[in-house]
Amino acid sequence: MERLTTKRQLKYGTANCLSTEYVSRPIASNGDEIVFGKAIDRLAAYEDKGVAPEDTLSAVEMAKVACKLTVADAYIATGLMPERVAELAQAEKDGRLVVLVAEPHLKPTKTNEVFICEGGRVWPIYVTGCEVGPNSEGRLAVIYETLDGDMFCDTDIRKTIFLTRQEAEEAMRKEESQE
Repeated sequence: MERLTTKRQLKYGTANCLSTEYVSRPIASNGDEIVFGKAIDRLAAYEDKGVAPEDTLSAVEMAKVACKLTVADAYIATGLMPERVAELAQAEKDGRLVVLVAEPHLKPTKTNEVFICEGGRVWPIYVTGCEVGPNSEGRLAVIYETLDGDMFCDTDIRKTIFLTRQEAEEAMRKEESQE
């Protein structure tokens, strides 16, 4: 790339200058060169680094990059990487993405114990796993499996299945008082 600027030693120090052959109307002249100050200094800095105009981004291109970096930072802050978002977008486009309406109420605990009221007593049952599938009404739900092979749906929680012994005992007392 041909340089448009030169460094000249002047009375007050070194200055970046632009040759008059590149300017149609001189503003301030020092022989055959024109001194422009900050604008020429910036051009000279690019030339010193060997950067050509086509190697730089326009303001619009820089704004697009800044926006993409901001979006990427937002994804990273949530723990969702842009690659995963792209994968999910493709799955949605292909019709393979399903948004689940149910979330497991039971989180892993030491015992995975829930309670059921039967025969006037509260009984513990042990959850061994869960899966997402259709419930008895055909709606998507979380279905829990117990140690004895029985299953219950997330819609049963706090109706017939209780997360604590106290909840089960309260429900049993209410049921007895209504009878």
